[in-house]
Amino acid sequence: MTLPTDQRGQLGRQLDSDFDRVGRDVWWFLQASTRWALPAPYPSLNERGVRLLSVLHLDASESIRLIIQDERSARGATASLAPSQDRKRHRSLMWKKRFGARHQAALGAQRDSSSDRPSRSEVFLKWQMAIDG
Repeated sequence: MTLPTDQRGQLGRQLDSDFDRVGRDVWWFLQASTRWALPAPYPSLNERGVRLLSVLHLDASESIRLIIQDERSARGATASLAPSQDRKRHRSLMWKKRFGARHQAALGAQRDSSSDRPSRSEVFLKWQMAIDG
């Protein structure tokens, strides 16, 4: 049995940086899902997950993005498979600034972890420039 749920929302005025319309708003998307095991004799599989995507527009040229993801799964033993458990997490925070229509900069940090490998963290700085060909 699966139970998905999605929630979307927005607060504030819509923002359009391509036309230099200034406003403040927050946008988010929250998704959660759960899957329960089937009755015997099937191997049990339980999965749970949650994901939050959010963008805060400070003005027409600046925004902050947040991503949070968490997934868990567990499977019962069968004649040919050993029981298993897995957990994955992702966290990301990024600030982005537009400098006109052709340039933008981003500064961010992210962290990924999983039950089957070491955690990985990074901080990044990105400069993007449009070039007409």
